[in-house]
Formats: sequence, C-alpha cells, structure tokens
Amino acid sequence: MNTQDTILQGLLNNTTVGQTDITKHMLLLWAQALEPSIKDGLEVGLAISQLVYDGYLVKLNPNQKPIYFERVQ
Repeated sequence: MNTQDTILQGLLNNTTVGQTDITKHMLLLWAQALEPSIKDGLEVGLAISQLVYDGYLVKLNPNQKPIYFERVQ
C-alpha cells in the first residue's frame, strides 16, 4: 500500500463524514498506526493534497495553523 492509500485507510477507519476537527498530525498518526515506516514530509503533504483534490477532505482554514480538514466522503 502506498502512502496515500495508507492515509486514506486511516482517515476512513477513524473519522465519520462531516467531522471537522481533522489535522495533518492526526492523519499522520493514523497512517503510522497502519504502516510505521511512514514519516512526515513531502510525500505525506502531497498525499493529503491529493485527498483534498479527490474530494475526501476540504480545507476549512487554509491561512491558519493548524489547518483543519472536514471529511466529506
């Protein structure tokens, strides 16, 4: 399983549609629980961006830190 698939699996296992308190750190922790070799970095950021593009997540406050996401699928 690649990084994006692992992050998606962690998202689907740990959240419900409409949940709005999801952060990058939470996504990383859930993915690492499934695949301990995943490290924070460019690959994780790109995978999360792809999940936003694919419609699984929506950025709620892109100009603030931490960025919160809403699960929409």
